[in-house]
Amino acid sequence: MALKEDSIGQQLLLPINLKEKIQEDDLCYFLENVVDSIDFSYIDKEYKVKCGQKAYSRKLLLRIVIMALFYQTYSSRKIAKLVRENIVFMYLAGMQESSYRTIARFKIDNDELIEKTFLASIAVAKKANMVGLTKVSVDETKTKANASPYKNLSMNEIKILKEMIEESIKVDQEENKIYNKTEGQKVPEEYQTRKVIEQNLNNLTPLKTKNRKETKQETKQETKDERIDKLKFNSKMILKQAQDKPENRQEILTKLDKCQEELIKNGKNIVNYMDPEAYWMPNKKGNMSAEYNEQILVDNKHGIILTTLVTQKGSDHNLLIP
Repeated sequence: MALKEDSIGQQLLLPINLKEKIQEDDLCYFLENVVDSIDFSYIDKEYKVKCGQKAYSRKLLLRIVIMALFYQTYSSRKIAKLVRENIVFMYLAGMQESSYRTIARFKIDNDELIEKTFLASIAVAKKANMVGLTKVSVDETKTKANASPYKNLSMNEIKILKEMIEESIKVDQEENKIYNKTEGQKVPEEYQTRKVIEQNLNNLTPLKTKNRKETKQETKQETKDERIDKLKFNSKMILKQAQDKPENRQEILTKLDKCQEELIKNGKNIVNYMDPEAYWMPNKKGNMSAEYNEQILVDNKHGIILTTLVTQKGSDHNLLIP
């Protein structure tokens, strides 16, 4: 038996019809029909201005984002990679390659549209008599949050961190006004010669005893050190991050504000810096960890999911109201 020729790198004379490479019963065709049934007129109105570079079609982005969910892919970078390499995604994207930043912005700005697509898929299933709505089942599962137990903060730690970071921002702003772009530690040129330095040393007056004002400043410094001592190791690492990277201080403050807001809203004692919305609850193994409680309502006819709920409550009591 002869071998077929290895045609890797072979150039094509005519473009490929992508539909010929995708199975007829592929899920992408169902998704295409569902998205086409949604009214995009209210969204398209925002893109009537013709100046500047044209934006990608909202339908196009919605198709690839929803299809990525079936592939259990949530990262915008990985979705962009699928659009470049996966033939199903190439078809849904019409061979257009959007950047991962465009996909990420679309997901953030159009969460209601994604939810609307989910509801439209249920309506299509109901028309096809795939949903009975006579018998439904409810189930729950715990999903582990991306939150390290070593990143927990108390309200007192949050207040201390915010105070110290805000103070450091204020000091930097004042120094920028005085020294502009210089470091502020440069010796003036007139004091850089040995002769001038010797003259100034001869004119030095004896040291004076510390006055009350200086003692107060030292006491204030000691108070600052005492505040640092009150912080746990993980809080000190957050403070060190703010000191090492001044450009990230405002972002850290925003995260701390979110942590403080969650503590006040839910009346908890601790909050996780990495994921403030996640709370400690018993997991499947009975251990305490940062989790989310997910509730799913499924139609018994074909197992189609009708609705979902993600909550911070560890117990299922009072979640299902008859």
